[in-house]
Amino acid sequence: MKRLRNIGLLVAAWVLLLTVIWMRPLPPLSVPANVFPPPAPLSGAAVFYNQAFAAIPSVSSEEWKCLYAKGDEPLDRNYSRQIIERFGPVFDLLAQGANEPGCAWGLDLNQKETFLHLSKVARCTRALILRARLRLDDGNSAGAADDLLMGMRLNRQAGEPSLYPSTLNRISCESLLLPVAAANLPRFDAAALQKLADGIAAFPPAHSLADCIPVEKRRLPLAVYARVSELRDCVAKGPWYAPIAVKVGSIVTQAPSLEIYRATPEALAAWTRAMEPNYDALERILRLPFSERESHMDALLSAARAGTNPLADCVFPFSLSACRKEIQTEAMWTIFRTALEARLHGTADLRARIAALPDPFDATPLKCRDVKAGVEIQLQGAPSQPPVMFTVGLDWK
Repeated sequence: MKRLRNIGLLVAAWVLLLTVIWMRPLPPLSVPANVFPPPAPLSGAAVFYNQAFAAIPSVSSEEWKCLYAKGDEPLDRNYSRQIIERFGPVFDLLAQGANEPGCAWGLDLNQKETFLHLSKVARCTRALILRARLRLDDGNSAGAADDLLMGMRLNRQAGEPSLYPSTLNRISCESLLLPVAAANLPRFDAAALQKLADGIAAFPPAHSLADCIPVEKRRLPLAVYARVSELRDCVAKGPWYAPIAVKVGSIVTQAPSLEIYRATPEALAAWTRAMEPNYDALERILRLPFSERESHMDALLSAARAGTNPLADCVFPFSLSACRKEIQTEAMWTIFRTALEARLHGTADLRARIAALPDPFDATPLKCRDVKAGVEIQLQGAPSQPPVMFTVGLDWK
């Protein structure tokens, strides 16, 4: 009985806290001033890409499982072809966009809802990977090369401008495209290999996470405004609104977030200014070699979140896992380019050349082992995650 009474008291206190939070008037919330010029109009490849996004067919959960299959998982070819056939108009528009030299998305960086297209970029990437695999099975290596290049170019162009979400989306999608291209290298004929090499050489440069920092720093007042608006909108719907248990239970009732929720415009502005040096330090750290980067970044994030600024945990987006993902993808690019060049020029010692490449995490030689039809490279993951295995095909059987 005593335990039940204590639980009842905790529930009553929680309901009372919700009611107090909900009923008390809040300080006004100031919309941040625009710090970016008006966006250039939608033009170039983005025109065709947006049309492709609008043409993405409705796909069932079972069909998405097929689209999201890993590159080394066996395919149900007939089922996969039925899905891919419905993406025909999407592929045609993506191909037109890939032939355009410029790409302006018309994104207003003064608005918080800037990245709605990125999920559609990821879906198109998955569909292109699936069609490339089917084409390789059909012996159409030139068509498969076209699909992989389209996916890579789409993600390079979707990475403009240099913002954290678009850069992280590019990194994630390239980490899907590259394993398929590398594992299937022996299945590309000489013309298709040359097409891959020429297409990759013509790509626009990719933005790094470090390149994102200056823009993200300028967008910081908007990020703070969006965060506070999210909390207030949630609580304004009432104590029994469905997400309130998550939002209030894990966020608003924590002291730092409660401070943010009830903060005055002056306090929010002061906390925002105090965060800016952290972004400057983070940019310097992200330009270090990874072997030096990890300890510095861990110390910076820990210090920021252990301080008195309540914004540190809510609007500081960069993490060690994102940095590891970027380094892993950069390593995949290095390995793939090495393997592609070797196959183009008939180099016999490809295994040795790959094994001699330095591991970007500790500068030692890459950890490789022979597997069926290729060589498998181990790339470190986060401490709590298994390493990423990247396979380069040497023979196809």
